[in-house]
Formats: sequence, C-alpha cells, structure tokens
Amino acid sequence: EFEDKAAWIGDLDIHVGNDTFIEKYGIFTDNLFPSRTSNPATDYIEIIKEPAELDFMSLQEAETYIKQFSESFGIEFQCETISYVCTLERLEKIANLLEDYKQQYRPDYEAPDFTKEEEAYIIVLQQGYKGVPILPYNLSKTETNTTWTSTQCYAFYSANGIEELSLQYVFDIKKGMNPKEILSLGDILERYCDQYADSIGIKETVVKVQLHYLPVLTDEETGEFTAKPVWYVLSNIERDTPEGKTMTRRATVYDAVTGEVL
Repeated sequence: EFEDKAAWIGDLDIHVGNDTFIEKYGIFTDNLFPSRTSNPATDYIEIIKEPAELDFMSLQEAETYIKQFSESFGIEFQCETISYVCTLERLEKIANLLEDYKQQYRPDYEAPDFTKEEEAYIIVLQQGYKGVPILPYNLSKTETNTTWTSTQCYAFYSANGIEELSLQYVFDIKKGMNPKEILSLGDILERYCDQYADSIGIKETVVKVQLHYLPVLTDEETGEFTAKPVWYVLSNIERDTPEGKTMTRRATVYDAVTGEVL
C-alpha cells in the first residue's frame, strides 16, 4: 500500500564555511550521486570513497551528528548513508589530476590548492518515507523524459564544524486513496534481462536493485508531485574496445506497478 501524493516544501542550503572552502569543495557536489553516465573506473570521487579517519573526529561520530542535525528539521532519512573522507593526501592527488586537466583542456582553469585545515568528511543522506527511500540520484530526466526532481542531501564537515549543508527538495508525503499492488523483484529482474538480452560484447554486473519513490511533478502551480513507486536497477557495464577495457554505469528505472521503463 503506497502513499502517492507529495507536496514539495522547499529546499534548504546552509553555508557556514568560508567561501574559499566551499568553492574548492564545489568540485565534488556534482559527483556525489551515481548517475546514468558516471564512470566508476575514472571518476575522481573514487579517490575519497575508502573509509578513513580524520584527526578531529571519527567518521562514525560525524555521520551520527550530521544525521541527527538534519533530522531536527523534521525530515525522515534512511539508515544508509554514503560517506567520503577527504584527507590532505587524497585532496592533493585530486588537485594534481585537475592540474593535468587544466594543462590539456582548460588553460584558464585554476586547480584548487588544499591545506591540512581543509580536510573534511562528506556525508550523503538519503530521504525516505516509512522505510522506503526517495530516489536521490541525479538522473535529471528518465529515458521517457518523465520530469521529476532528485532529493540530494549532503554535508561537508570539517574541524570547524558544518561547512555546508544542502537538503534539497523536502517532501511532505500524504496517503493516497488508491493503494496499488507492485511487481515483485523477480518480475523486474526478468524484465531487465529481456530488455538487454541483445547486448553483445559487454560484461554486465547488476550491483543494486531497490524499491524507491520517484517524485514526479504533476501540478506546477501547486507544487504537487506524485510519489510513484519504482524499482531502481543499477549495473556496471564493462566493454572491450581497441583502446582497452572501459567501464560505465547504467541506471534503469521501472514503474513498480506497470513495469514500464521510465
């Protein structure tokens, strides 16, 4: 039984840190969430994803604090968080990659110069409703051009405390009048296999299948969304090319009631 009406309350961006810190860390904000086109083999966000501890606070303490602080705004979050650790060594490695990018493509680009004081945790939160997550990934539009909005929530936390907190698109979901029966996980995996049965020359690994709500805009004037139940399938695609192996990531979203690819 799914609640299917969601009113957009608004979004919340808190900028506490100095402008220099926020500008430098801006290189991460578009890469925190898996997307259709992200490349896990080359994306520099991979550099900061391994667990580590910073001197000023443990990762677990930082996650707990950010989650409790964010929930004080009355938002439900899932237990699952994605955390990144930005040690100075990792930040310098990324800065060197950006310097190479500058020399090859953007001579006018200024690669950031990080300091020890700018080490930080990046904590990514996932909104939900009664245990079902709201799809957070930055897909912009689905394959059928269904307009929807993502719910990206993240915080930068340094020795100075919260540098930036972004809680985007907060929803107030209300129970609908027409409960719907959804397709099973087995049904969705069968449809997925049928859909890509003709794929040739690739190695495909499904890494995640999860039930979500997808907030689809239904009334621009009132800001009302339909909280559509969907199955989200995320897979890694490996291809052999003349230049070597390439890895890409594919996200497929299915209407959980009809099985339609969105």
